[in-house]
Amino acid sequence: MKKLEGEKMREGLGVEVVGILLLLSSLAGLITVALSEDSISTVEVSPCNITCYKGEYITISIEANLVNQVSGWEIELLNFSPHVLRLNSITEGDLLSSVGTTSFNPGNIDNEEGTLTGCFCYTIQGKGAIGEGTLCILNFTALDIGVSMIDLHVELAYNGETVPCESFYGNVTVMINNGPKIVDLSPDIGFTGDSFTFYANVTDMDSVSGVWVEYWFGSSHNHLNESMEQLQNGTWTYTIDELPNSLLPLYYFISAADEHGKWNRSDTMRISIKDNDLPIIHNIQLERLRQYSGDPFNISVSVSDNIGVENVTIEIHGPNSIIWNVSMEYYTNGLYYLNTSYGDIGVYTFKIIVEDTSHNSIESSHLTFYIYPRYDLDMSGEIDIKDITNVTGHYGETGPPRWIPQDMNLPYPDGEIDIKDITLVTSHYGEVYPDLVIE
Repeated sequence: MKKLEGEKMREGLGVEVVGILLLLSSLAGLITVALSEDSISTVEVSPCNITCYKGEYITISIEANLVNQVSGWEIELLNFSPHVLRLNSITEGDLLSSVGTTSFNPGNIDNEEGTLTGCFCYTIQGKGAIGEGTLCILNFTALDIGVSMIDLHVELAYNGETVPCESFYGNVTVMINNGPKIVDLSPDIGFTGDSFTFYANVTDMDSVSGVWVEYWFGSSHNHLNESMEQLQNGTWTYTIDELPNSLLPLYYFISAADEHGKWNRSDTMRISIKDNDLPIIHNIQLERLRQYSGDPFNISVSVSDNIGVENVTIEIHGPNSIIWNVSMEYYTNGLYYLNTSYGDIGVYTFKIIVEDTSHNSIESSHLTFYIYPRYDLDMSGEIDIKDITNVTGHYGETGPPRWIPQDMNLPYPDGEIDIKDITLVTSHYGEVYPDLVIE
């Protein structure tokens, strides 16, 4: 066979085998008359590339460009692989019938052997055709995945003689459609209270008609099926505006359909949901900002979290760089408290630390309270005449121990304001506690 040149030259028959690969070649008849390149008729397979699906029809036409008159043609032999293809029929083209009445013989199809023989066509009056047109149309069905070489031998004739022609290889690729290809690009972690976007790259041999994501949380039977939006380059997305405040995993799969109704779906995927929301400190209550040494007092705080609070700790810094870390007790409805008392005189600062069940934590700002000596009755930071007159003004009163601040005699208040209470104040007369002085 003569090597082909120019734009219509086809080198070999190699094509990617994704489904069924048809390799078509045609051979011309014998060249009996020496003509120039420009005067040789050509025969080629059209289209050079075609896509079809298993069980569907493959239509291949044999096209001719005649520079010399032709009144008849013949397919002497056609071979194909019968386990891959079935040849259903051959129909006449329009090239010869455009110049006159024709006689067409479709030949003998043997789908067990994979052959066609004895197919020919000619004009009754012997008129010759010239120019471009279709010799015949081959109608195949794709049976299964495989490779079929179609060896097509064509001869042209006019007035009892062979007409020189040149044939061109044609590569035809036949695909088996398994539905759109889905490549899931979604993240594998989501966060409570945040949005979550599903991503998928969906491609198909034809156009994709739609993509959907079906998702649910945990073992819930409440599945939601949402249509995804197409972006550029075959990417499809759908966004959940806000993930619920739950650590139940998110399950989903993505399905897609093409324009022929072929479907595909991804595997079911599991998304871990993490809690990255900080707990919230709503309100801190200090029973008294200024209090006497040894008196009990209460600190409380109201907290919340989207999932759950693990623990609430109060860190207290006292005089002489002493630090206490104490877990606060839970009361109800997110309220935690600490009942305590401190004997060391001075300034105290504290902060509250809240940790949730996902180990997210938050700290309050530092707050301050003051512990005064019991004999500084007016809590001024100075022991002076006002404190003395304060206690003497209650002299002789009785009641439960420590029912009023003036009942302060040591080691334990006795429920009576007497000389012991007065002398406790006078023994500290003139003392000043600079950190506790109220300006």
